[in-house]
Formats: sequence, structure tokens, C-alpha cells
Amino acid sequence: MDKQLLKEYLFLAIEYTSDWVIITDIDGVIVYANNAVEVISGYKKEEILGQKPSIFKSGLYTREDYEKLWNTILSGQVYKKALINKKKDGTFFQILHTILPIKQDGRVVKFLSIAKDISREMELLDEIKKFKYQDTSTGLLNRAGFIYEINRSAKNYKNIEIGMAIIVIDIVNFSHFNEVYGTSVCSDLLKLFGKRLADRFGGNAIVARIGGDVFAIFSIFSNINELMNMISEIISVCKSPFSIENINEIVFDIKIGARVLQQSDIYIEDSLHKAELALDFAKKNPNSIFRFYDDNINKEVTDFVDTYHLVKEAIENKWIVFYFQPIYDTNSLKIVSLEALVRIKHPTMGLIYPDKFINFLERSSFLADFERILFEKALSYLNRISDETGGNLNISINISVNSFRNGSIIDLCEKVSEEMRRFISIEITERVFAEKVDKIIGVLNKLNEMGFVLEIDDFGTGYSSLGYIDKMPVDFLKIDMSFVSRMAECKKTYAIVKSIIELAKGVGMKTIAEGVETKEQYDMLKSLGTDFVQGYYFSKPLPFEDILLKLKSK
Repeated sequence: MDKQLLKEYLFLAIEYTSDWVIITDIDGVIVYANNAVEVISGYKKEEILGQKPSIFKSGLYTREDYEKLWNTILSGQVYKKALINKKKDGTFFQILHTILPIKQDGRVVKFLSIAKDISREMELLDEIKKFKYQDTSTGLLNRAGFIYEINRSAKNYKNIEIGMAIIVIDIVNFSHFNEVYGTSVCSDLLKLFGKRLADRFGGNAIVARIGGDVFAIFSIFSNINELMNMISEIISVCKSPFSIENINEIVFDIKIGARVLQQSDIYIEDSLHKAELALDFAKKNPNSIFRFYDDNINKEVTDFVDTYHLVKEAIENKWIVFYFQPIYDTNSLKIVSLEALVRIKHPTMGLIYPDKFINFLERSSFLADFERILFEKALSYLNRISDETGGNLNISINISVNSFRNGSIIDLCEKVSEEMRRFISIEITERVFAEKVDKIIGVLNKLNEMGFVLEIDDFGTGYSSLGYIDKMPVDFLKIDMSFVSRMAECKKTYAIVKSIIELAKGVGMKTIAEGVETKEQYDMLKSLGTDFVQGYYFSKPLPFEDILLKLKSK
């Protein structure tokens, strides 16, 4: 075939192929573009010729990306990459790009750019991926998509000290709901439940529906408390009723299985399976809401979640009660005040002591509501004492260190009427001074100005406050029972108690000795000049009605 004719045929083939062909000079100025470039980019040839390929820049790549491209082709090497560019109308298109340097006498003089428009192929891949990885009913990821996304995410945390967990959630007796409400209502129920999970956790976690009525969450956490809180929140999500069609309220229970991933857990399917095994254990135990695959974590989280719901329900159902221990004048042995000791009175578990919940409470979001209830109850009891005995006593309330650190105690105390403030003693432990001393003293000064009585509990057992005791507007120092219990047998302890009493007198404070259990202890405290005493030698903590009888009999 004639070479000139062959060139004409090849030119026609290039001009009308569906693949993009561009030739630029050494400076990147476009000297040729075929018809496909017009079709793909939306620009006319006359708008392209004389321009540089930057006319198609999408803005998605960095300067470094383009420098790498130019360094490659200027060195005479072929550059291949899928690139996203921008059309004239501003929409994006994706091309599989090959740039070939054209050499003359051993040096690069031009560049030939050949590309295939793969935008539609990528759209089809997205559709296939969506079909493959998405649950069509809820719009969440399906099981395969859940595993795929975890594998992708877990790589980002491979060398980072961070916790990862797979949590599997099953709706209890869902088949029963199908029988009662029908499949249409239950399909909507699954959508609503999935939406709740996605709305609450989807921003920081991967949420999926991995089977019939089974959902799953993959989440990261920095410490075990974060994981505990998440489990508690998942349980809370289903507590609010679901409204569907003409059915106002559908409420269901859930079971949870979880697996905390180790750095060595490279097989996500295996970890998911272990979370499902944990779920099976939870489903077989009627008294268990959830189960962790790891026994140690399971116990820790179980205790946390049990306490979380105990405190939450105690606040909601007003199960919080006071037991009162009288405080006596050391000389006259008259009751002068009452220490309020908080308990939870559970309808089935009976009386629950603070050692079961107080540490959790102090770190939780329930603290403000809990202490608000304490104040409300104290005021109610003070009014009853006044009405039924004709006299007035102080009630002392233990307040969390955290309420002093964040200043929330001020807001709480401002709600107490001025005439009642002098009957409430606010009791804090010495460890409140372990940090932010100036701020704590400022809070104490404010409470003192408001008219509240202030007590420091456990004095001498924790952080030493001797360096600024003269700055504290405190009315009472409480001598800890650990000193009182040993003072008769230990001369050093006796000396400590004596020193505390003398210190208090020196700075204008009074003393209250806790945990007095014997006459010998009482006699020693009296001889040392202790102002007030409390303990089992005089009275154990009593419910309010019993305290009322004791006050009336005096």
C-alpha cells in the first residue's frame, strides 16, 4: 500500500476513534487534538489548540502530583495513570491516560497523550459495588460491604495504638413481630432501627445490616470507657418506641455480641464470626443483654453497663433514698445534725450501697441530675423535720470532687432559697484540693458567702491541704474513722487525732469524729476536745422515718 495513502488512513482512524489523542510540544502546548477530545471534554478544537493540558485540570491533585508526571515524561519514560479531569461545563470525567515522550536525535521534543474515557465504566463499577455491598432494604452496608469497609479502615490504624471493636446486634424474637404485625411493618421497623443506629453512630463508625434482623457496628475507641459508653448507648437506642403506620409504639429488646480486635487480627471475617459467637452466648442466657468474646473485657463492660442502667433507672424512677446518721454534740450528746448517706432502693435487688455505683457516677453524665435530686430530698426532709418536731437541724450532703472542679455546684446551690441555705452542710473530701487549688477555694468562698455550711471529710487521709488550710472558709474538719478506730491502740494515731483537733481550733474550725464504735473511743475524743461525734456507738444510719421517731423522742 502507498505510504501516503496509509498515512491518510491512519490519520482518519486517529481522528475518528473514540479514544482521546493529544500531541503537545516540549513546553506542553497542545498542537493537535482529535475529535474524541471534543466529545469527551466538551471543548471545541479551536478552544483547545494553543492551550496547555491544564485547561482540563480538575483541582483534585496536588502540585507534587503534576511534578511527578512532568519529571517522568521529561526523563523519556512513559507515564500511565487513571486521571480525573474537568469538562468545559464543570463536570468531572475519568480517563485511563498514557503519555509517551516523542524523541528526535535522542532528546524529547513532543508528547503524545492517548487516553480512554472510563467514566461510564467507573459508574458501572460503583453500581456493581453498590449492588454487591449495600443492603437494598435499609440502605446500610450488607455483610460483604461491612467486611470490605472494615478491611479498608483497619489499615489506617495498623500502627496506631487505638482500640477497634466489632459489635453485633440482634433483635430479640423478631419472628414474633412478623407474626403479629406482618412483613411490611417489620420491614419498616428494620429500616427505622437501622436509621437510628446510622444517625447515632454512623459519623464515627461503620454501620451495617449483616443478616435478617442482625445489625453490626465497627468502631474505634481510645479507652475501655468509650467502648462501655457505646454499648450503653446502643442499648438505649432501642428503648424509645418505634412508630409505624397506625401502630403507635413498638418496643423490642436486643442482644449484643462483641469482639475487641487485636493488632494481629488480620482476618476480619474471623473477628466478625467471634462477635457472632459472643452474640449466641448472650442469646442463650436470658439474664444477659450482651457478651464479649474476651472474658476479661466482658466482665468489665458488664459491670459498667449494669451500673449505667442502675443509675439511669434510679434517677428516672426516683429510687434514690437517704439513710441518716445522727451527729451528736460531744458533751451534751444531743443530735445537732444529720449526715445524709445515699442509697438506691431497687424494687427487686433491695437496698444498694454507694460502693456499687459512686465511682461510676462521679465520672458519668448523670452526676448533675443525681446531685440535684440529693438537694431536693434534703430540703424536703428539712421541712418535715421542722414541721413535725418544731426544731431545725442541719443535713450534710456529700458532693463530688468533680462538681467543685467544674463549678457546677454553684449553679445547684443558687437554686436553694436563702433561708434554707444555713441548714445544708456541703461535705467534700480533702482530695478536692489535689489540683486547681485557687479555683476550689474560690468556689468555697462563694458557697460560704451564699450561707452554706462547709465540711472537709476524711481530713488527713488524702492530699495534704495544710499549706492553705488558713485560706479555706470551712466550718468543720471531719476526723476520718480510720484514725478513730486505731487511736486507742496506737500512740502515733492518737497523736495525729490530737493534732487535727488542735489545728482545727487554731484556725477557728470545729471537729467531727466519724466512726466512733466504743465508749473508750468516745471518752478519748471527748477528753481531746472533739466538738461532735458520730458512729455506731450512738446510732447506725437509719431511714428517715426512724430518724424522725428518734428526734421526737428527745
